[in-house]
Amino acid sequence: EVLRAETEVSTEYVLKENLEQLKQTKTLQGEPETIIARGERGVFSGREARDLGIARYLAEDRQAVARALGLPVETLNDFIAVDGDWRPYVFELKRSIDHKLVTTRQRLIQDRIRDKGSNFIVIWLESEGGSPESAAQFATFLADLNREQVLTVAYIDSEAKGVASVIAAACDQIVMRPAAVIGGRGVGEPDNAQILELEAVLRDDIAVKQSSDWSLAAAMINPDLQVYRYTHQKTGAVGYFSPREAADQPNADLWEQGPLITTRGEPLQLTGNEAEQYGLARHVVANFEEFKGLYGLEDSPELVEPGWISDLVDVLASDSVAWALLFIGGMALYVEVQLPGIGIGGFVAALCFILFFWAKYLDGTAGALEIVLFLVGATCIILEIFVIPGFGIFGLGGGALMIASLILASQTVVLPTSSAELREMRNSMLVVGGPLIGMIVVGILFRGYLPKSRMFNRVMLAPPEDHERASIEQRESLGNFAHLLDEMGETTTLLAPSGKARIAGELVDVVSDGDLIPLGAKVQVIEVRGTRIVVTAV
Repeated sequence: EVLRAETEVSTEYVLKENLEQLKQTKTLQGEPETIIARGERGVFSGREARDLGIARYLAEDRQAVARALGLPVETLNDFIAVDGDWRPYVFELKRSIDHKLVTTRQRLIQDRIRDKGSNFIVIWLESEGGSPESAAQFATFLADLNREQVLTVAYIDSEAKGVASVIAAACDQIVMRPAAVIGGRGVGEPDNAQILELEAVLRDDIAVKQSSDWSLAAAMINPDLQVYRYTHQKTGAVGYFSPREAADQPNADLWEQGPLITTRGEPLQLTGNEAEQYGLARHVVANFEEFKGLYGLEDSPELVEPGWISDLVDVLASDSVAWALLFIGGMALYVEVQLPGIGIGGFVAALCFILFFWAKYLDGTAGALEIVLFLVGATCIILEIFVIPGFGIFGLGGGALMIASLILASQTVVLPTSSAELREMRNSMLVVGGPLIGMIVVGILFRGYLPKSRMFNRVMLAPPEDHERASIEQRESLGNFAHLLDEMGETTTLLAPSGKARIAGELVDVVSDGDLIPLGAKVQVIEVRGTRIVVTAV
């Protein structure tokens, strides 16, 4: 049994049988505490081990280990899962970073890891920047890859400016040519809110998962972030931190602040040689051949580019084609509603909406939520038409759900929080609103043309003439339909269960006795109560 005894000068750990001997030499403060009971083994958590003096530091990751020992992070950040058995693939980002480029590359990387067992992903960067949202999305994707199974290396041949530097920082290692540049101002400069979001991604996601520093990478997109050179007073290790990151270091008081290496108002930009000097780049190489030798790659890694399926998805997901699919699908659905049964209109509408959601799903803007909302909305409309017709609650609610699903499927966010996301939402509303307005205009034209056409006069019922409308209004106002009892007629619309029928030469509103009665069916009036005319199929 092990006891902890507090004396006037120290904390002592003794066996129970040695307690009396301790009392003879030192004065105890209070009663001793049992640390390990007789018959048990000592089991301690990290915090308990530190409190007992067994462990000196607590460290959550390799970065904390390096900082606690005053060592550069890179010394404990090597990739050790693969002993040279590389299965490398190269993915190029050689233009402005945008949503389409990012989603395509993410899909290709996932395919190679899943189908080919790739464990070495090379991101060939030649970009002047681009969309902050897309860069953050791709950087988070790279940081989420299992670092024990897949090594990601950013190869910067010429430049990775602006938000492209965030993608490079998300890789496990950065390799640059001597004159290549990383960071600085680029295309698609982020606003203040986007800078804070990107900095949070670098600090809370990428740096934590990679056990790396974040201040240098953040300074490349935040012109107001100040980064200093710090030196560990005991070991002489050098680090480059912002004051906030320096304060988070274990034994922060041992890190002595040195000169400022950033310029206020200007994002940090480094050449390959400077990035290696600051520890941001792991290696500097003259060309890609030297890069291959560095990692022991005998053959050139396969360059993975989008195939014809990706090209097809890009075309179908484009705004113009998406607009056309929604318009054609909506018009086909309109025609199907006018005709009873599932016909060519229903088939065309289903095909258009399936293509729309398939392209948006592969493009990364549509997911399970949007598809479920669309199906629920369509179900509500079907219920309104065929099952429980009433005040239009199901119909209006279903239509709203379908429109919402189409808008969400055309954008990458649910609720916009920045000006760029507001612009994206505006574009998605135009993509959905344009076909909707077009359908309304074409529908109005159809209502005027189709009833008069010999070919399509069965598709849409012609409105009654003026004298016939006056007679109908008079009868409906007086509720005088008793003369139609037991009369025979023919439906002029689908009765689901209400609709219109021509009874004894008169066009009147009728209600079926419960069954769905199709257009053109023979019916007989079985009940007349005021303006309510009940018919049954003959």
